[in-house]
Order: sequence, then structure tokens, then C-alpha cells
Amino acid sequence: MSGGSVNRRLIVAAGVWIAVALLVTGLLLGELFRRHLSETFDADLHTHQMEMLALIEPDAEGAPRLRHHPADPRFTKPLSGWYWEIRSGATRIAGSRSLWDTELPPPAAVTGEAYPLTGPRGRGLRAISREFRVADVAAPLVVTLAGPRAEIGDPLAAFARTLVVALAVLGLGLGLAVAVQVRFGLRPLQRVRAALGDVREGRAERLEGPFPAEIGGLVEELNGLIEHNDRLLAHARDRAGDLAHALKTPLAALRNDAAAIAEPRGCEIKRHAELIGGAIDRELSRARLTGPALGQRADVGEVAEGLRRVLIRSEIDKDLSIELDLAPGLTFAGDRADLNEMLGNLMQNACRWAARRVRVTGRLAGSAGPGLDLTVEDDGPGIPAAARSEVLARGHRLDESTPGSGLGLAIVEDTVAAYGGRLELADSGLGGLAARLLLPARRPSERE
Repeated sequence: MSGGSVNRRLIVAAGVWIAVALLVTGLLLGELFRRHLSETFDADLHTHQMEMLALIEPDAEGAPRLRHHPADPRFTKPLSGWYWEIRSGATRIAGSRSLWDTELPPPAAVTGEAYPLTGPRGRGLRAISREFRVADVAAPLVVTLAGPRAEIGDPLAAFARTLVVALAVLGLGLGLAVAVQVRFGLRPLQRVRAALGDVREGRAERLEGPFPAEIGGLVEELNGLIEHNDRLLAHARDRAGDLAHALKTPLAALRNDAAAIAEPRGCEIKRHAELIGGAIDRELSRARLTGPALGQRADVGEVAEGLRRVLIRSEIDKDLSIELDLAPGLTFAGDRADLNEMLGNLMQNACRWAARRVRVTGRLAGSAGPGLDLTVEDDGPGIPAAARSEVLARGHRLDESTPGSGLGLAIVEDTVAAYGGRLELADSGLGGLAARLLLPARRPSERE
């Protein structure tokens, strides 16, 4: 479909929204965790800074000194990444044993805020430098505490990997949930589609069943449309029948009057009356034609048996045998009157030209799809192959053929065309003509 699938649209839209939401959530959680690690790390440095400040005291000359080094073993392990250093101006007063024989680069500015620093062996550090004044010490002191940035980066990377896996699993679960929800939510539309299929195939006359309130109005409108269509068809057929009765009586009177007029004028009037009658019959047949309609179906066996009984009585002057060889359960997906029109014309023509036998066979069509294959045969003179091709090639001009076959075939072909089927003429195994109808049908297994 050019509009695309509603299922696909809803699932894709929900998938995009879920992906964006999870991406934003992941970035937000990652940033919050990074801030938490940084703040915890800085608080640790600040605590050690306060510890260092408490250990500073003046010596006898008023110079600052440490009573003892901090007890944290990280500051004693060589090149551990955890360092402290005390400066007075450009002079280094003391430093942690972990610095070994190196020094920290002096801070460019003492702000009390954390800043990145490159320490020994090029290791990335995060440092805090603050300026303090100690009692009895003349010059202000700058105390710098530094720790490895990996203490923040490594946990953050591990958290990010875990978060990505967790969000991916969550996204997959949400995507599956959305797919199930969309399919479940659109299931009533599938029921509407199935109900319309039942109406179209003739299994139901209207859409029936419990439907959600959101599509209840749609179902009501569709049922109203089906009923309106049925009323229009019934009205059109009634009008066509009324017109047929109104025209046939004056034409019959015209034919009778023509019979009383002397030759050749009477024959000419009668011939024109016959032409008018044929044209009226064909156009009335077209007007009465229902064509494929919702909820229409007809049992082929019942129609054929009814026609057989009528034709046997009408051809009582002939010793005629009409055989029906129909598969059980054949159903025509259309109006019963249309099937009666097509099959009746073919059977009537066959009876008119048959010597003694007429045979009607019916089967389901082959691999081309569900269809109805009806053949009417007779043992009469038949129609030569060249003439058959010419008759069928004329299409809407079939009424120009001889009476008794041309108009009937024209009506049949009009009706067949309305159903998307076709009419074929061939030699019959009985010796005469075989007229084959290929029409839509429902398989017996489709019945409820």
C-alpha cells in the first residue's frame, strides 16, 4: 500500500521515541554519576587538605613545619598518584613521600577549585590548591592535594558499560512491549477487515460482533453504506422491471398490428419492432445487472435445477434430456439473478439448438485461484470456429448475431464482464457447442 503499514508506523515512531528517551536518560545518568564521583573525590581531597592544615605548626624560628606526615598510606607509596605538597610562595616547604624525588608543578592560580594536573610519569591528576594563613607563620601557605583522575574515569567507564547494556536490554523489552501493544490495539481493525471479507464473500449481510467504542462509529457507517447499496440496487432493479413491463405491451401490440399489414411493409415494421425489442431487452438486462455486490451469494445447484425444470416444461415438444453434473456445494459469489441470467441464457440456447441432449457441468477452477468453471454443452449443429471467434470479438455488438444466440450471448458476456470473468466457446464432446463460464466463487471449505 502506498500509505504504508499502520503497524510499522506506530512501532517505528515508538521505537524512535524510546531510543531518544533512553539516549537522553543514559547521558543524564552518566553525567550525574560523573558529578557524584567528582564531588566525592574533591571532598576526599578537601578532607586531606584540612588534615594537612591541622598538622602545620611553626618551629622556633617561626618557619612552618609538620608535626608528622599524614597516616594515609597512599601518600607514602612511591608514585602512587596521591600526592600532597606545601609551598610558601615559590619555595617548596614539604611534600609527600609518594612524590619520591619529584615535585608537583606549582598552580597557575590558587582558587580552591579542582583543576587537571599532569603529575610524575605524565600521569593525569586532579588537584586542589588552597591558600591558608597559619598562626605565628608570617607568610601564607599554599597546600596542594592531588589524586589520579583514573579514580574517577575508571568507575565512570565501568558504569557507562553497565548502563549501556542495561538500557539496551530495557530498550529491547520496551520495543517488544510496544510491538505487542500495537498489534493488540489494532486487532479490532483486523476483525473489521475479516467482517468485511465475510460480507464480501456472502457469509454475512452486515458487520457483526463486539467492537471497541473508538471504531464503533466506523462499523455503523459501513453497515449503513451496505444497506444503502442494497436499497439502491433493489430500487434500480424494480425500476428496470417496471420499464420492461411498460415497453413490452406496446411492442407486442406493434408486432400484432404489423402481422395484419400486407407484405413487404408489414415484414419491415415487424423486423424493426424485433430490433427495438432486442435492444430494449439487452439494455434492460444491463440495468437489472447487479454485478459483484457485498453480501451476495447463490447456490449453483439450486439455480441450475430450477432452470432445468423450467426448460424441460418449455421444450415439451422435444424429447430432450438435460443432465446436471455439478460438484456439491458450488457457490457463486454474486447475485442469484445474475447467475440465473447467465446460466439461463446458455441453457436456453443449448436447448433451442440441441437435438436430444444438453449437459451442464460445474467444477471449482484450477490453480488460477478460487473460481467457478461452468460449461453448457449440446449435441446440436454448433457454431463453426471462425464464426465463434467473430461472435466473441464483436463484444457489445453481439446483438447483431442471429436471434436465439446472439442476444443471449451478448447478455451473458455483459454479465460475465461485470464479474471479471470470461465466456469461452468451443466444440462440445456431445457434438455441438460448448459454452464455458469462468466466474468467481467461494470454496465450500470457506463456509461457516
